[in-house]
Amino acid sequence: MKRFIEQADAGICRRLDHVGIAVADLEAAARHYTEVLGFTELERERLPHQGVEAVLLDGGNCRVELLGALGENSPIAAFLAKNREGLQHLAFETADLDAALAHLAEHGIEPIRPPSVGAGGLRVCFLHPKHTRGVLLELTEYPKMNGS
Repeated sequence: MKRFIEQADAGICRRLDHVGIAVADLEAAARHYTEVLGFTELERERLPHQGVEAVLLDGGNCRVELLGALGENSPIAAFLAKNREGLQHLAFETADLDAALAHLAEHGIEPIRPPSVGAGGLRVCFLHPKHTRGVLLELTEYPKMNGS
């Protein structure tokens, strides 16, 4: 059994980018993750078009995105009302968001909404949990670098 694969072709998902966690009190959660759990805050961003404020944290070999609601109509507010605080989504890096969505459409998997601009100015798209075994997935496209 091969446990470690060097630079395997992973298909549409290249790596886990971050874990999204919905929180009721963004400031308290950010303090807890930094002061108690030892994460480092990388950036903080308000995304009014998505109804969220996001705090991206680095834990060394993992990143966590804390998500707070910007108003009652926010998807995070709806999530918190239904589920309370906790895991909201998993985000995977993809090399080509349009190609990934075309591939998924061939298999009957449609996004919740068309791609949009997310935190950090990156193009993102969410896949409905009914198509992904109960987990909300975010595909995050990073800009192509020269030579890659």
